[in-house]
Order: sequence, then structure tokens, then C-alpha cells
Amino acid sequence: MRKKKAIRSNLPFVQIYRWVMNSEAWKDLSPQARSMYLELKLLYNGTNNGRIGFGAREAATCIGMSTSSANRFLNELESHGFIARETASSFGQKRLTIEWRLTESRNDVTGDLATKDFMRWSEAEKTPVSNVKTPV
Repeated sequence: MRKKKAIRSNLPFVQIYRWVMNSEAWKDLSPQARSMYLELKLLYNGTNNGRIGFGAREAATCIGMSTSSANRFLNELESHGFIARETASSFGQKRLTIEWRLTESRNDVTGDLATKDFMRWSEAEKTPVSNVKTPV
């Protein structure tokens, strides 16, 4: 009998490691923030970490929520250490969205290793996420 060939697909996918899902920070995230993290990871193509443009408006349309809610969940991801701001958005300059870096992967802009800040997050560091933070 012939061996079956493995079918390789070039379709995009999102990979979440088990050690990420077992972290205290992941378990403390709201379901909406987890969903937003998956959308951010979908934008990561392996070479653009540190340049992932994802503002509150785009997040709101991807997830199906208001921009203020999207902003709150982006801030939650940032406070738990899953993402870090690389460049801030600007109100005065058109088409300049905030750029994020996924902390579980190497920074493609600077070449720095993954910081994995969420692995150092603890329940004691938990801060309430407010709506008054800097808009994304």
C-alpha cells in the first residue's frame, strides 16, 4: 500500500502555545481581550512584530464592539503584558495608527528577544482597567 501524502496548507492560522494559556495573566483576561489578542496575532505575519498597526477603530470593527470597549480591552492586554506599544497614534497626523509588539515573539524592528512580560504578571499587580486611559 502507498503511504498517504501529508497535505500542506498555506492558509494563515493563529498558534497559541499551551504555556501562554496556562499563565496567570491569560487566565485573568476577559473573553473579549482574548478575542482581541487572537485578532492581533492574526495580523502578525512573522516579520512585522513591532509594526502591527491595530487601533481601537479597527479593533472595534473586527470584534464587533464600540471603540471605547475596544480601547479598554487593548489597555487590558497591555496591562497584562501581552502587547506593548511601539509607536503611539497621533490625532494631528492622518493615517498614523498605533503600532503594537507581541511580547511572546522577537521584536522584528530592533531584533530584541521576546520579553514575555505576561509570564511575570501576578494577581498582586492587578490594576483596574479604566476608560480614562490614553486613547489608542
